[in-house]
Amino acid sequence: MGIVQAHLLDREQLVIHQSNMSTTVADLPKDLLIAEGLKGELLKEHNLKPTEATEKNVLPSAEDVKKEKTHQNILTGIADFKSDSLKPTETEEKVLLPTTEAIAQEMEHMKFKDGIEGYDKTKLSHTETMEKNTLPTKEVIALEKSQ
Repeated sequence: MGIVQAHLLDREQLVIHQSNMSTTVADLPKDLLIAEGLKGELLKEHNLKPTEATEKNVLPSAEDVKKEKTHQNILTGIADFKSDSLKPTETEEKVLLPTTEAIAQEMEHMKFKDGIEGYDKTKLSHTETMEKNTLPTKEVIALEKSQ
């Protein structure tokens, strides 16, 4: 089958070239042609409102691309790492004991706490609380009224 080419010469005349043969619109079967109503809609003048096209899929900035590339390189480096190149080592664990001063301070605090918790409440004596409320003199009252 040859290459099919279509040319619109006028609004009315469509010529289709297949290989070296030319066929006009009138010679084509009706089921291959666009319906007259649809053809009229496509070819008539349109009064469209002008609109601004907004970009909804924002492209990443150069900085974002650089960060992603760096992150991808790190992940690739981790995935491709050869553990054969590591040398064996012995881990030395050190246990740090508290100093003598810290031990002495903690012992003193424990003795103080034991002294408070173990105090015998029966050794306390009962006391009566007397509330003394002195009333102001006549001179003090007169002085406050004058101010």
